[in-house]
Amino acid sequence: MRALPIGWVLPHDQAERRRQLTIAMSGATHADPAALVAACVIAACASWALENASPSMLLAAAAGEAREAAQEVTTDARLAEMLTEVCAGMWEPPANGISPDPYETVAAALWCATRATSLRSGLVSAVQLGGDTDTVAALVGGLMGGKLTAGQVRAELPWHRLVVLPEPESAIAATAAALATTRAIQSV
Repeated sequence: MRALPIGWVLPHDQAERRRQLTIAMSGATHADPAALVAACVIAACASWALENASPSMLLAAAAGEAREAAQEVTTDARLAEMLTEVCAGMWEPPANGISPDPYETVAAALWCATRATSLRSGLVSAVQLGGDTDTVAALVGGLMGGKLTAGQVRAELPWHRLVVLPEPESAIAATAAALATTRAIQSV
């Protein structure tokens, strides 16, 4: 989840910079190579999602990033293989729910996000998987909701009134504006 804002800030054409920053920031708390590869994929997908990438384009970018990141941290390319299966419609979530395995979590998040027709349907799909659904749903929300306005998110999520969050004019809106501004500067 910590990698989503890196992708929101760094445009899709800054892959190497985004990968290095993601590895450096994620490595402080999750040094396992699989966690680093997963974080790089999520950062790349967050960046591509803001560019309105189609589901197939998002999955292709994810698989490519998984291969590059695995090579960078010298680990297996299992996540790239899983994402290729997601893209081909051959990956299915485990019947007993999503485990904390970072590769399984990323595959599940992208499976939900690329099959969903709306933010709401993506989040419902993520929660219905069982297992580590809070992480999967947070990633789906970040990938699908990152390009929506606060009003659009509220309109899609009728349960938002049950969640205690700061008012939109507060820190959340200020953080979103800062991320957007930073991305605009990075794009130049």
